[in-house]
Amino acid sequence: MFVPAELIPHGIGWMAWLIWALAIITAILTAPWRAMKIPQRQHLFFASLLGLMLLWRLEAGIAPGLGFHFLAVTTLVLMFGWSLAVIGASLVEIALIWGVESGIEALALNALLIVVLPATVTALVYRGVMRYLPHDPFAYMFVCAFFGGVLAAVATVFLRVGILAFGETYSYARMAAEYLPFLPLYAFPEGVINGMIVTVMVVLRPEWLRTFHEPPANRT
Repeated sequence: MFVPAELIPHGIGWMAWLIWALAIITAILTAPWRAMKIPQRQHLFFASLLGLMLLWRLEAGIAPGLGFHFLAVTTLVLMFGWSLAVIGASLVEIALIWGVESGIEALALNALLIVVLPATVTALVYRGVMRYLPHDPFAYMFVCAFFGGVLAAVATVFLRVGILAFGETYSYARMAAEYLPFLPLYAFPEGVINGMIVTVMVVLRPEWLRTFHEPPANRT
């Protein structure tokens, strides 16, 4: 889902850098660094980032900038919280883009599309579940993981389409005809993957999910 620098509309690039910088600063200031002092937690975090890197290398698309790859950022948010998910997934994005021609110029926009946006959507879904639904495993697995993953994928695709249409990189008619019809085939499996991974952890390793047993006062 990498958008090459040459396809980014004029004026969008610097705004993306500003928003991404604010997101990273917020994440650094609010991250639960004390919890990350535990060696087992550190190992889990970096192992998760390695898995995310391998997953993100698998991509399919119809044209430059119009691709699909599974995000799994929803799982990362539920495991570590919004702050560490944004920091960790951003590091993965930097590692994948480093060395790619014109990759650095497109880093911020791509980080917003596949890191900050899906992480924020997931965090909002999680907050809604914790506020309005019973805190039980079914609501957590189905709504937070499955529905949160689907919604994150849909939001990412529509923002991508909006940006490319705004800059007249591709016409909306073309994207609506050639790109958006594949959205259900992408969003549903994204939800299934996140739902399956989180379900396995709820059953076998609930301690890996920071948000599963999070006290109400810390649900931010």
